[in-house]
Amino acid sequence: MESKKKEKERLERERLEREAAEAIEKQKQYEAEMELRAVQLLESGKIIAFYDKVIFSYHQDHKLLREWAVFTACTNLPDFKLNEINSYMTNWEVNLINPTLQNVFAFSPEILQLIEELKEFLLFPLETVSVETIKQIGMIYHEFKEKQQEYLDRSTYDIIRDLTKYFDPEQGIFDMTESIEAITFSIYGNIFAQPELIGHEYEKLKFKFKIPESIVELRGIYRLLKTEYDHYSDSSNSFFAPGVNNALKRSIEGWEKKKAESRCQRAELHSPEVPEDEKPQTKIEDGSKSTNGSPDKTTENLNRGESTKGSKAPGPGDSDDDNLDSQYRKLAKDLEDLEIMSSPMRGRARKRANRKRDERAVDESSEIEDAEGEGVEGKPIGDEEDAEKSRKKEEDDSVSKKPGEDERDRESKQPGEKDAEDDDGRASTKQEGSGSGSDEETSKSKSASRGRSPEKKEKSKSKSKSTSESRSRSKSKKQSTSDIKKEVKVKKKSKSPEPRQKTEAELAKERERTEKAQFIPKLVKYELNLRNYSILGGVFHFNWIEIPPQPKDRGHWMLHMIEPDQNLEEIIFAADYVPPTQEMQEAKKTPEEMEREAKKQEEELQKLVLLDLKVPRTALWFEPPIPVLWDPVRRFWSTDGFYDIRFNEDQLHLTLRTSKFGIIGLGHNRYFKSKELKQLILFVGILRAATTIKNQHIIYCIQIISRIFSNLPYQSFELKPAGKNRCVFSLMAAMTAIEFTFENELVCVSSLQNVSNSDVVEASVLNKYMRPRHLIKALRYHGLDVFPELDSYAYVDGVLLKHIETEEHMYQCMAVLSPSYNFHWSRWNLLAGRERMVFQMRERLGTTTPGNYQMILNTPAKCSLIACTEVSPNFSEEPIENSQYHADLLHLAMTVASDDAKNVMREASPHFIETVRILVTSVRPVSFS
Repeated sequence: MESKKKEKERLERERLEREAAEAIEKQKQYEAEMELRAVQLLESGKIIAFYDKVIFSYHQDHKLLREWAVFTACTNLPDFKLNEINSYMTNWEVNLINPTLQNVFAFSPEILQLIEELKEFLLFPLETVSVETIKQIGMIYHEFKEKQQEYLDRSTYDIIRDLTKYFDPEQGIFDMTESIEAITFSIYGNIFAQPELIGHEYEKLKFKFKIPESIVELRGIYRLLKTEYDHYSDSSNSFFAPGVNNALKRSIEGWEKKKAESRCQRAELHSPEVPEDEKPQTKIEDGSKSTNGSPDKTTENLNRGESTKGSKAPGPGDSDDDNLDSQYRKLAKDLEDLEIMSSPMRGRARKRANRKRDERAVDESSEIEDAEGEGVEGKPIGDEEDAEKSRKKEEDDSVSKKPGEDERDRESKQPGEKDAEDDDGRASTKQEGSGSGSDEETSKSKSASRGRSPEKKEKSKSKSKSTSESRSRSKSKKQSTSDIKKEVKVKKKSKSPEPRQKTEAELAKERERTEKAQFIPKLVKYELNLRNYSILGGVFHFNWIEIPPQPKDRGHWMLHMIEPDQNLEEIIFAADYVPPTQEMQEAKKTPEEMEREAKKQEEELQKLVLLDLKVPRTALWFEPPIPVLWDPVRRFWSTDGFYDIRFNEDQLHLTLRTSKFGIIGLGHNRYFKSKELKQLILFVGILRAATTIKNQHIIYCIQIISRIFSNLPYQSFELKPAGKNRCVFSLMAAMTAIEFTFENELVCVSSLQNVSNSDVVEASVLNKYMRPRHLIKALRYHGLDVFPELDSYAYVDGVLLKHIETEEHMYQCMAVLSPSYNFHWSRWNLLAGRERMVFQMRERLGTTTPGNYQMILNTPAKCSLIACTEVSPNFSEEPIENSQYHADLLHLAMTVASDDAKNVMREASPHFIETVRILVTSVRPVSFS
């Protein structure tokens, strides 16, 4: 036994020594690798720094050449200097003092180009420009946008102030359309308000509308201003990712502050100043007298006014402060009505808030009643009746008063008013009134109580005792029942099973949701999230405008009243439409009830404005658009007020009903959110690797399933060389197959497949070489967004965000190697984890037949060739035999590359490599495939 024990101890000692030796060896190997990593990264950094230096010097020279080209072109656009931009704006304003539509159209192309350049400058400001200059340029940017829209409105007013030039006096119909490349201006008016004319079609824009019967006989002009640009979205807070604080976002805050200050200044200028001797006295000693002994004029005037609806006439015990409060309530209600008239959306929200506040006030007053009912036990019956009256009055006051008025009442009370308490310490009701009136009432009540006969006192005492005994018995019963209920609840809780522990997969999902939540901005109800959606196809300004005073013929002379402001007056329309609730839709009904409900709903829909339009073909619509309305006060796109939305994908035909006029946009989902298609993509990847199924058949299957989805995540990608300073980047997105071709410092879309209704888009971008940032902007404008940002991970299911710094460095290495290496997607990438990037690589030169792909595993610590293949049953991180340590992809490729491949990479243009880097980094194929 002892020998076995000693043998066991010896084996355990040897195992521990062996493990310690292995740990020491691993530590030495790790330290050696870290030393080698520092050396190799320094070498890779020198290669990348060489390209960066060439690109920087090129940009400096190109900037000087561009400035010289602008100077020799003699264009009207200014340089980005404050004095030149301000001079240009002044010249613009002088030329458009009396703006006509033709003048505004003549200046619009230059102005729109300048606005886009200012926006680009704010998104990517130069390091040499001071912070104050950037701030001023931000203010000028927003001023240009607002003035552009202001001049379009003023030119509209210039047209409609004299309609005799444009409409037929016999029919009373006014129809006019003018357009330039970026703006289409159409107005229509039923001048005589003929009831049979309930709609119109703007033929050039393929836009129809039909108005409800309630406004058919009302006069007005219907303007449709279609702009190909969107100057509203970048003013919304959800346009920027959470945590972003660039110059454009800061300019929005500064511009809103500047507008608020200008509004305050205008209000001060328009408000008359009251002399000091005419100002009302605010310090009041008595309820009806001012400090100088004479009655307060303001109080007298307010007391003469009418009381609010439902309020009682002031009694002898009411103070003047109550009258003032009633007048304050009346003025607040009038102000509310004005807000409702000016903005129906805010008015309805204010009404809902007031209703909730009143309900809370009623609940609080009922709780106070219960507490006071318990506090007045043992009092005479006459006192109970008085307390009941006072409670009712306090309930009425609490319902009618608004927050803040109770504090005003407490401040206005006289010092002599105090709360009385009973002998047992319970609070009694407050005394009403002040001054001599209240004292007289209290003295009368005391004398009346003293004058009671002894028999009545005994009867009242006996009654109070009986009532107190009955109440005490009911209280004891209630307490006993409540104790029983508590015991039952405790027993139920004790019997309930312990909470189930969450699995590792559930915890991982919770961590992922928490991580994604930090990328999602905080939104209010009905707000469109512009990080997840974008406005495509431009903006529709569909307004109902009041007709200004028209000239009148008086024989030998014309009478025309000229308004001082000469601004468009929009007619506020808010349909009285009640949509069906979810309970009504889910309730079980008989066929007769369903038919009756459908007929009623159809009658309700007739109260709305019907819109029928062809969505713009300048964008690719992979799913039905979401109609939204711009809220200028809260600065966001709202989905509220749109009903009965129908979309025909083949004909790009959209019909909807809306409850209001305004600025309408069409929202489109930028990303993809379905897990089913991601699983299908993974299955397709397995089929591709294991079988010989043709790609077009697989694409067709996916196209049938994903007709309504956007282009993330990607199915696969490939980057391959195509000659000197040329390469092709193929991307199989969720819906489309797109191919980019690089040539020197330019790139174009050379192929676009599996997209319907794309003739306009293809004519705009197909085979048009441009710089990468311009191409990205053009594709996003047309709805082909394959350029995810850092927060896009929060809106796409089924992808795993890779280590950002490692991924960006890897794309830089891919760009350097792109002249002679072919990179391809791997199905193991998604399953590898966050810090492991898996893809395939092989050398490819000219027309020679390329070899087989090798699997690459790239991590923050190293980059290695692994023995796993695309058809392996399981993923393995084991490196190939006799492999060495490599810090990054560039050093690994340079180690295994042939001499011909190295020569091709040395001869590559730095501008070509920079173009590949910008586009591949913007697409981010490894994280989103």
